[in-house]
Amino acid sequence: TSALLARHFLQPIRQLNRAAQDLAQGDLTRRVALERDDELGQLAAQFDRMAQALEHQARDRRDWLADVSHELRTPLTILRGEIEALQDGVRPLDAKALASLRQEVGRLDRLIDDLYQLAQADQGAFKHAMLPLNFTELVNAAAERFRERFRQAGLEFELDCAAHAAAKDTVCVLGDAQRLHQVLANLLENSARYTQAPGHARLSCRHTRREVILTLEDSAPGVPAAAMPRLFERLFRVESSRSREHGGAGLGLSMCRSIVQAHTGHLEAFPSPLGGLGLRLSLPRVEFKP
Repeated sequence: TSALLARHFLQPIRQLNRAAQDLAQGDLTRRVALERDDELGQLAAQFDRMAQALEHQARDRRDWLADVSHELRTPLTILRGEIEALQDGVRPLDAKALASLRQEVGRLDRLIDDLYQLAQADQGAFKHAMLPLNFTELVNAAAERFRERFRQAGLEFELDCAAHAAAKDTVCVLGDAQRLHQVLANLLENSARYTQAPGHARLSCRHTRREVILTLEDSAPGVPAAAMPRLFERLFRVESSRSREHGGAGLGLSMCRSIVQAHTGHLEAFPSPLGGLGLRLSLPRVEFKP
């Protein structure tokens, strides 16, 4: 009887030990699959869930590196081709050629900067100078900076914060002005870049006792329902409408959400009633009397 009991308990322990060794040596597909209703069965099930999570993380990391490599290779390939054309005399070295080279260098620089900022966010290394900020002034300043950008893109831009601005009490949030300006600029640039002309973009804001809410809606093209939950994934783009030809690397919305979450806020996407994409930003409201 004692031998049977020992076998009953030792055998699954040996299985777990061998599986742990295989996992440590890099076999992330290893599973125990132990069918038991006791504590050892629960431990084996937990081991299998851990192994599955590690396998998914490894696959995501491989995909991430492949995507980053592709994004870095694209402007480098263009730069190399244009420089070779200049060297071979196929293309004259004029202002147009230099502007094209500068554009690709700028794109590469933005991509590297975005990757660095996302890495900082992951490590919790973002430094935020959190101070009470007038949210209405923040929004109005960003809107005024982008009016000309929307006009050049052939889009009608509407700012609907009149009721918000007319509030008797100052509507404040606790945040880093530079980072929140960065978020607003990214959201507005995303709309100006991808909305088809002639089109329409509307920025509106409202507040409750507990939060301030900013909504940005634009006209076509829209985002398929299946792609909506993935908009904030790094390097994800809706290739059918929001593609590489517009110059985006699919990092802007991911970075915006990281910054907003660091401000204990929320950023979500939804189908815009105007026919395009809607983005809703909410931040906790704070009371501030200077």
